[in-house]
Amino acid sequence: MKTILTLIITLLITLGYSQCDNGTNYYPSTIYTPTDNTWGSATSWNYAGEVIRVNVVSGDEYEFSTCDGHGGVLASYDTQLTLIDESGIVVGFNDDYTGCTGYTSYVKYTATYNGVLYVHLNQYNCATNSTSTEVMIYKTPAPTSGGGGGSTNEVTIGDPNSTLDDGRVPAYGYYDYSWSASIYTAAELGGVPLNIEKISWNVTNGATMTMNNQEIWMAMTMDEIFSDGTMPEDGAGPWTQWKLVYDGTIDFRSGWNEVTLQGLYGYDGIQNLLVKVVNNHGSWASSYPEFQYTTKSNSVVYNYNDGTFPGPLGYTNSIRPNTMFGWQGGGNALPIDLVSFNAEHLGGDIHPVVVIDWVTLSQVNNDYFEVQRSIDVEQWYTIETVTGAGNSNSQMSYSVIDTKPIQGVSYYRLKQTDYNGQHESFYPVSVSISSEEKIIDKIINFAGQEVNEYYKGMVLEVYTDGTYVKKYYK
Repeated sequence: MKTILTLIITLLITLGYSQCDNGTNYYPSTIYTPTDNTWGSATSWNYAGEVIRVNVVSGDEYEFSTCDGHGGVLASYDTQLTLIDESGIVVGFNDDYTGCTGYTSYVKYTATYNGVLYVHLNQYNCATNSTSTEVMIYKTPAPTSGGGGGSTNEVTIGDPNSTLDDGRVPAYGYYDYSWSASIYTAAELGGVPLNIEKISWNVTNGATMTMNNQEIWMAMTMDEIFSDGTMPEDGAGPWTQWKLVYDGTIDFRSGWNEVTLQGLYGYDGIQNLLVKVVNNHGSWASSYPEFQYTTKSNSVVYNYNDGTFPGPLGYTNSIRPNTMFGWQGGGNALPIDLVSFNAEHLGGDIHPVVVIDWVTLSQVNNDYFEVQRSIDVEQWYTIETVTGAGNSNSQMSYSVIDTKPIQGVSYYRLKQTDYNGQHESFYPVSVSISSEEKIIDKIINFAGQEVNEYYKGMVLEVYTDGTYVKKYYK
C-alpha cells in the first residue's frame, strides 16, 4: 500500500511540474526581438529559473532550443522550456527533445497575437540553478501575398536587435501632452512608391497605456535630418502638404503596436517620409511606454508639457523609434498626389456659397473627381463631378462652388476614381453656416422652369425659408 501511495504522489508531483511558471525573474532585462530566418539568442548567460521575454508577431512561427545543433551550446543539465502568453496561458512545453544529444528541449510555436511571449528556462523538475546555458531562437515570418491589391506587406526601419529604448518618441506618456516628428529616408523605405496603410512601434519596457486623442500626420520632404527642434507644420518647412492619417485612441502595450490608418497614404518613393504624432491625451502615467529605438543623428524632433500643449520649439535628437510600415498592394503610388483641399464659406446673409478648391502635384490614370458633402461624416452625397487629367506630372488646380450649402456644420471631401474603377476618399474638412443666413432652395426662370446658377436672364431665387428675390444672372 505504501508503495502505491508513493507512486501516486510521485506521479502527481511529476504532472504538477510538467509545465513550469517560475515568476518574473527576467533575464535579460530587455525584450528580445528575433531576426527573421536566423538562429540567435537574447544572451548566452541564462540560468535555470530565469525568463526570457520575446517579441512575437501574430502568424509568425518561432522555434526555441537548448540543442547545440541549432547554433548554441549544448546544455550541461536536463533543461525544460515552457512558453506562456500574455494572458498567463501555457502555449508550449518540452522536456526531452529526441532530435539532439543530451537532455535538451525544443519547442515550435506559431504566434496568435502581437505582443510578448514568456520563455521559462528550467532544470528538471522546474528547478533552478546558476549554471549558464543558451536558449536559441528562430523566427520564420508568415508568408505575405505580393502584387495584388488588398494584401499588406511590411518594411521595418531600425535594428531589430537594438537594446535601446526611450519614452519620448512617438508619444511621451510621462507628460499630459507631447508632439514628435521622425524622418525616414527613401532608401530605408526601398525607394519605391507605397500605399501605406499601417504603422507600428515596439514597446520594450512592458508598460501598458491607453492614450486618447492621438493624431498621426504624414508628409514628404527632401530633407534627411532636422536642422533644429521646430515642430514641422504646413508652410513652415521643406515638406509637402500634411495629411492626417489617424485620429483616435492608441492602446500601447508590450511588443509591436499596430495602428491602421484611416485611409491610404500615397508615398512617392522619391522623397523622404515625415511622420508627426500629436499627443493630446491630457494625462500622464508614472509607468509609461518606452519604445525600442535605433540611433540616427538628428532624425527626430519632439516637445512635451503638462497642463497645456507644448510650444512649437522643441528638441532635436537621435532617438528615432524602430518603426514598421505596412503597405498595400504591389507598391504602386496612389493615382493622385493631393497637395491641398479646402472648403470656404463666402457671401453674406443672403445667398451664401461654399467654394471648394484643391491642387494636385501629379496624377496617374485619374478618371474623375467627386466633391462630396455630408452632415454626419457617414452618409456622403456627390454635389459635383470633375474630369481628371488622366496622367500628369504638372501641378493642377481645381475649384467648384456649392450654391446650395447646408445651414449649420457640414463636411466636404474629395473622392478620386481611376480608369479601372478603383477609388479613394481623402480626409474631410468642415464648414459652418449660421441659421440666420438664407440658403437658396431653387432657382426659377420666368417660364417657371428650374435652372442652375449658370443660367442667363431674369430669375427668382427661392430660399429655404420660403422667401424669394428677383435677380438678373449675367
